[in-house]
Amino acid sequence: MLLSAVLVSVTILRDLGYRRRRERAWPNDLDAYLKRYPRPAALHAFVCLSAGAILTIGVFQLVRPDPAIARNGFLGVLTLGAAAWAVLFASYRDWSPTLSELGMALITAGAARLSVGFAGLVSSRANAFEYADRLPVIFNAVVFAMAIMAALWFWMSRFWDQQLLDGVPWTTTGRMIPLARRTGFVVAAMGVLAAFQLAFWPEWVPSEKGDASVSRTITAALASTLLAWVAAQQARRAGSPMMAGLAAAALLATIAIVLVRATDSPIRAWLMQYNAIALSLSCLPILALAEAAPASRWRAFANPLWFLALLILPAAALLILAGTSRFPADWVRPLTLVILCGVYILAGTREGRRAFLILGGTIGVAALVTFLRTYGRSWI
Repeated sequence: MLLSAVLVSVTILRDLGYRRRRERAWPNDLDAYLKRYPRPAALHAFVCLSAGAILTIGVFQLVRPDPAIARNGFLGVLTLGAAAWAVLFASYRDWSPTLSELGMALITAGAARLSVGFAGLVSSRANAFEYADRLPVIFNAVVFAMAIMAALWFWMSRFWDQQLLDGVPWTTTGRMIPLARRTGFVVAAMGVLAAFQLAFWPEWVPSEKGDASVSRTITAALASTLLAWVAAQQARRAGSPMMAGLAAAALLATIAIVLVRATDSPIRAWLMQYNAIALSLSCLPILALAEAAPASRWRAFANPLWFLALLILPAAALLILAGTSRFPADWVRPLTLVILCGVYILAGTREGRRAFLILGGTIGVAALVTFLRTYGRSWI
């Protein structure tokens, strides 16, 4: 709070000094009106370092072991908001991309603190002393905040288009358009990381109370789904494969949130036992979506879906086969290889890629060898 107050005071005093010099310039020193806003290198460095320190402290306090942060959350919002105003005003007076990005980062951190503070009002677990009980609620609030702020920055980047003259920015907000897009992407990516942390937290850090209640599962899934929707809409508008990849990752996090918390579900039990088959089977519908995407408004999803169906999921299934010596049934290993063989042959046939056909044939040979090793003796 003290550092933020110093930053605001420095910004105000600097601007007052500039205004006073301009007032004194009339009418004997009119050249002063043509001079740039004063920007001493040391002062600029102090503002940047102070804003960076406030941002770092604000983010650290979100996940610090002391639960008192939930009770002081709104004071943190005020601190981050004041620092954001100071650096954005300094960038408005004398354009600086660094200060503009710091300002947007501080606003985003303030939104996360506000969301965590609201969670502390509606959920007693946000104020729990036990770290394992408190963090899932905080992650949930952060994912909601990241989704909303990513949507806000993407919207602002489109709204500020009116500050362009023949594609050239003529105001501070016009210059901030690419920075807002970049900030939206970074915020969405951080939201995806928080969503995966939220998804697997009960497995990584078990607690006595657990995190598998219906209300917690619904709120966590809603936050991750909202983030996936925001990223998908931006991917469709901008034609960005990177945003499409983030949308797919957020959707996978939603699925993980539900499955990890559905401890008594027979579907989860089957998926845990036959995970290699489930991963290989999921490649087929994803492959169909990847082939249909280029002819639709969602063409940006084509490359991420191809990447998911032909690399990530098959690699995960093969790693499970290589790392597990015993399966619930002997047919799991050969059937998984047969499905993957079909996936690559189908992709190679549809896309005319010889490499996929060769890979599918290789996996088919491995499937045949595995089948003969498993069932060959019973035939002899």
